[in-house]
Amino acid sequence: MDQLTRDEAHRLQRSISRGLTDAADDNILAVGFGAATKRGRHDPDRPFAACVYVARKKKSPGKGTRVRGEVSVRLKRGDRFVRVTVPTDVVEAPRLAPSGRFVTRQGEWLGSAGVVVAWKRSVPEWRWGVVTVGHLFDGTSGSAASLRAVLPNGAQLPCDRLFRSARTEHLDSALLEVEPADLVLHGVTAVTSPPTARPFWAQNALVSAIHAASESNQPLVGASLRSFADVAPFEVTHYFPESDQLIPELGNLFDFILVRATEETDPAPFIGGTSGSAFDIAGLGAAVQVGHDVDTSMIGAAQFLDTQLFWVRGKLNALDPSDPIQELRHVATF
Repeated sequence: MDQLTRDEAHRLQRSISRGLTDAADDNILAVGFGAATKRGRHDPDRPFAACVYVARKKKSPGKGTRVRGEVSVRLKRGDRFVRVTVPTDVVEAPRLAPSGRFVTRQGEWLGSAGVVVAWKRSVPEWRWGVVTVGHLFDGTSGSAASLRAVLPNGAQLPCDRLFRSARTEHLDSALLEVEPADLVLHGVTAVTSPPTARPFWAQNALVSAIHAASESNQPLVGASLRSFADVAPFEVTHYFPESDQLIPELGNLFDFILVRATEETDPAPFIGGTSGSAFDIAGLGAAVQVGHDVDTSMIGAAQFLDTQLFWVRGKLNALDPSDPIQELRHVATF
């Protein structure tokens, strides 16, 4: 089938999910897209499938709860409707949880990594900030003076102001406005004016790349730029236009992917405290880690970077609608 756009993937997921509602029970957590597996390996006969994630895979599903071997739905493409038929795969979901915090030996709560951004309005001055996960700030008072972004070396990066996504926005994101001098002082990144932009994947381009790689039986590969260790290579397993119930603590996230590490590392690639880590694919910024599997930390969960930056722009524009953001740049990771 032709490569999906982001909007088409959302509509396809919703159509398939509605069809499963009557045919299956509440064991279903989410529907994603990607390669099916058979006996633990990629199934070349189902390179692109609707992957139905369930809380528990049943050996003998009851009558009316078995997921059909393929699904067929009408999908609007441009000004016409087409019939799209895709095979299915039933996947027992790993135990996923937010990965933004971990407890040190001293019993303190610490988090995680982030993406450095810079923006400017009509005036030439550039402002700086760090994009990380919103769940890192669960339980905080919201007072800017009490908020700190924790750096890999254990130091603390003060922030002037915090913006945090709401569950109704389908994001797990936070923007911390910081002083550029503090970024330099703590070795996060060099500060230039104008700042050097790092390229990143647009939403539609990344959805198409995941789809194309899956159909070619060549998993899309990338790496997690972890803040405290070597990069962690991975392959993208499935893309979820909406994460539904995969990580209940974070709500229903848009533009969500699961990746599996291709190398074992010490510490494990996606352990607690690695949320906010940037995922690169083909040398471009692709996603921001929000979760992991709690049993092995070999599976990472992330949300598209472009989706988070779109939210950042909206939050900043809401501060001063009369002087909207002229440019927003992805600058660095830590």
